[in-house]
Amino acid sequence: MCVGGWDPTTGAIPASFIEELDLAFSNVKLNLKTAGGKGWSEVYKIVLYYVPDLGEDEFAACVRNLTKWCPGHKPLLTGLGVRTLGLPGMRVEIEVVAHVQQ
Repeated sequence: MCVGGWDPTTGAIPASFIEELDLAFSNVKLNLKTAGGKGWSEVYKIVLYYVPDLGEDEFAACVRNLTKWCPGHKPLLTGLGVRTLGLPGMRVEIEVVAHVQQ
């Protein structure tokens, strides 16, 4: 599953990269729960796509979100800088692989 940091109600992309990143992490949980999963606790692989470059504040926000959403485990994480993403104005997209138990 791959999600971006848009507002799930309006579809708007925040002006701030950090707000967009926070929404992307939150949207992962929303999508996993909608698919019948428990959320981030079932994620074992993450690919973070971002429009370069990540500065110290952006990197710190990534670490903060990983700590918040994955407090009991450490999924495999790959970060890839890209030129563009799926929608105009997007700066971050998160792809996760999760083991959703039925």
